[in-house]
Amino acid sequence: MFNTYDDIPANYRRIILQETGYKRIKNVHLDLCNEIIEDHLQYERDMEELMNFELRFKKPGSPEVTEVFKTAKEAFARLDFEMDYDIKTPIIAYVKQADRVVRAILGGKVYEGVQRGKIEVKPMPPASERNDTYTLFNGGARCD
Repeated sequence: MFNTYDDIPANYRRIILQETGYKRIKNVHLDLCNEIIEDHLQYERDMEELMNFELRFKKPGSPEVTEVFKTAKEAFARLDFEMDYDIKTPIIAYVKQADRVVRAILGGKVYEGVQRGKIEVKPMPPASERNDTYTLFNGGARCD
């Protein structure tokens, strides 16, 4: 990627120094610098789709409209505007981020998307209904 240290732009130099903990870029081997830059570029490509929020809505008697925003705040503000700031407006709409529904409005009801990594805690059955291995294999908590 880069053949000399002078070719490396300043923003990548900062990333390399932060990753390695060195004070000077010349102390880091050039192959390691290129590897860190490639990893950073791959990370940016992966995170790029999370930066877009897609708003789709349909009012009665009008065609479906799709708009893309850079922040969730902008998408939710536009959704409020389309609803005329009234939840009872007959509109079908949802906001998506990376093909996951963040918020949907159907028939005046608001639905929030399910979060990943949510921990669901189930109540333990009474001691008379469980045996010793119950808590070991079917414990009181389940991770999704």
